[in-house]
Amino acid sequence: MEARQMELRSQIKDIYELTVLYKFAPTDEVRKNVMEKFVGLAKSIIQYHETVLKENGSNGHYFGDKVTYVDLAVFASNCALKASMKDVMPEALEIFSKENAPEMTKVINNLKADPKMSAYIATLEN
Repeated sequence: MEARQMELRSQIKDIYELTVLYKFAPTDEVRKNVMEKFVGLAKSIIQYHETVLKENGSNGHYFGDKVTYVDLAVFASNCALKASMKDVMPEALEIFSKENAPEMTKVINNLKADPKMSAYIATLEN
């Protein structure tokens, strides 16, 4: 499990770095190459999360059937990534759509619907 956590942290760091590289790419060719790497990594991350969520019963939670720290951490990372993508590479937002990441979308929707989480969620989405 620890190796998986380290890999996931590394992937999240890498994907954020790619948004920065894309934004400051010196040429269109470099930007194109960065986008290709970004798309490949994003698809890999989504595939991993979708598998983990399905293994937990496709109930919109990473562990069990209640909100855990992992649900919140993934939600916060997702919000931050989408916010940076909106400004830097809006054409890549579709990668994280409901159609491409339905299980991850369930996690997001569960958190948004939880009355105990609504105030916290509002701070992440702004």
